[in-house]
Amino acid sequence: MKSGSTNYPALVIGCGNIGSSFDEVVGSNAVRTHANAYAKCCDTELVALCDKDVKRLETASSFFGVKCSYVDHCKALVDVKPLIVSVATPDPTHFSVCLDVIKCPSVRVLIIEKPIATNLFDAEKLSAAAAYHEVIIIVNYSRRFSSAYQRLRKQLRAGRIGSIELVHGYYSKGLLHNGSHWLDLARWLVGDFQVTASSFSMVEIGQDPTCDLKLEFDQGARGILSGVAQKNFFLFEMDLIGSSGRLRISRNEFEWFTPESDKIYLGFNFLRSEREHISDIEDTMSKLIENAVLCLRGLGEPGCSSKDAIWILQQVDWANQLCCN
Repeated sequence: MKSGSTNYPALVIGCGNIGSSFDEVVGSNAVRTHANAYAKCCDTELVALCDKDVKRLETASSFFGVKCSYVDHCKALVDVKPLIVSVATPDPTHFSVCLDVIKCPSVRVLIIEKPIATNLFDAEKLSAAAAYHEVIIIVNYSRRFSSAYQRLRKQLRAGRIGSIELVHGYYSKGLLHNGSHWLDLARWLVGDFQVTASSFSMVEIGQDPTCDLKLEFDQGARGILSGVAQKNFFLFEMDLIGSSGRLRISRNEFEWFTPESDKIYLGFNFLRSEREHISDIEDTMSKLIENAVLCLRGLGEPGCSSKDAIWILQQVDWANQLCCN
């Protein structure tokens, strides 16, 4: 890369859904994948793609017009010398692939799809290796990178629904795989918590159980997280009850509830709702890459660091221990 250039070379390892295929739709303007986000960012160049599935790799490379494609991520790292790398491979491969990326001399930013690793030991080892090799890790807990969610977080902290007293939610397809998204969002919006109880619900993905949890937040709120079967339908929701209002978060909208005195039932306050569409939920990947560029320039911090991801993994690990006992 020439001195002063901002055309940072990027490599995507893993061309599945979030890696590239969600955006391989002709006529779509959404940016849902790492490959498309790099391709559309004015400060990055998608120089190579990597996947062990040759047909999947050929399809992705053809769609994005990428000339360099590899089935071996180590060869890709040596050949194209990327500054930024996204790892979007299956969860059990994160540790080995990411460790190879961290050790590559050219890499300065590593973006990892959640979870950072499948166990706490591997996650901590990756974080330590990144610190030693001076590689910045950003973990894609995607809602942190949405401007709509960032605005919502400020509104909650400014007291729009008062002090939060109860946090209730639903998720599917594994506590580590999808539940960790919910836990990270709850921590980011409300604050630190402790898992106080865990009970088994079902297993829908590998060895990752879907558990029901009870939480206690440091600032006093109670939390309940319930697992549901994704075979029936996808569900990711969070409901926050505050001292002066309520917020319900669903896939595509925020619904704010404000108490109002009833004109008939005097002395009773009922909730009036106001819906807000989440306009940029399919553009969080672009914001993630913008965050990576700022980190490369020394102008920002990771939107979700390895320490953040390890904190969530600690809660998942403890929940699994409680569930087994």
